[in-house]
Amino acid sequence: EPLREKLLGLLKRLQYRKRALAMALAVSVLALIGSVCLVCCIFPLCAKKAIWRGEELMNEARSLEWRCDADGAEKIREAALRKFETATRLDPQQAEYWYNLGSAQRQLPALGCSQAVSSYQEALKLPGVLEIAYNDLGYCRVEQGNCEEGRELLENGIKLLHCDDPQPSASEYWLVTCCALYRNLGQSPLCQRKPDAAIVELGMAADIEAIFRSDDWRLGRLRPTETHCLLAKAYDWNEQCNAACDEFDQCRRFAVTYCQMDVLRETMMELTNCNCVGE
Repeated sequence: EPLREKLLGLLKRLQYRKRALAMALAVSVLALIGSVCLVCCIFPLCAKKAIWRGEELMNEARSLEWRCDADGAEKIREAALRKFETATRLDPQQAEYWYNLGSAQRQLPALGCSQAVSSYQEALKLPGVLEIAYNDLGYCRVEQGNCEEGRELLENGIKLLHCDDPQPSASEYWLVTCCALYRNLGQSPLCQRKPDAAIVELGMAADIEAIFRSDDWRLGRLRPTETHCLLAKAYDWNEQCNAACDEFDQCRRFAVTYCQMDVLRETMMELTNCNCVGE
């Protein structure tokens, strides 16, 4: 009889431990499922929300910049930068998020291309690569003096988007991106002092801009001030003064419209062969 009681007690303890083990296993599985849901569902949703807010802030910054509020625009871009940093931390496998982060970094004077390059490179490593990332990284490389590497990146973007035949019916993304690609491609021969090549490529950007001439907001996204100031510089180097001064007049008009007087002043200092300033 005592032996039977001992065996029954042992069986009860084993059954209790078995139930406890099963319960612990179930809790662990539920915790794992919850973690997976958090990573796969909630984090991406939060990242997307951060991206949307960051893009809204970047548009606000552009509006302030066009109203000549550079300090206000910089503060707004800093807020956008934090949103993009959050997005890349929560969902680092999205090329778009890294591109947006790089764009905000590039437009902040304290960071610029030195910080943006690594974000653009990260964007280009990921699936769903954005053609605009080739543009911005190419621009940074040209600005840093790596003209050949910058040109190769820009040409890759042009090939991906088939930018050689601009049409008014094309999407706004296509028009904005191709215009930027050609404008920045035109800067690469300028940094090598090859104005003839620059004039051809910058002319392609100007042709795309002409599609938006009646819409100041959309035209502003194409940054026409920079295109015409670069064309003025290229014609000046070629000593084609009539063309240089025509482009400088366009540059001056857009600089006033979009409050880019710094671009205008820089161009005025670089026109060494033609006297366009007083015209």
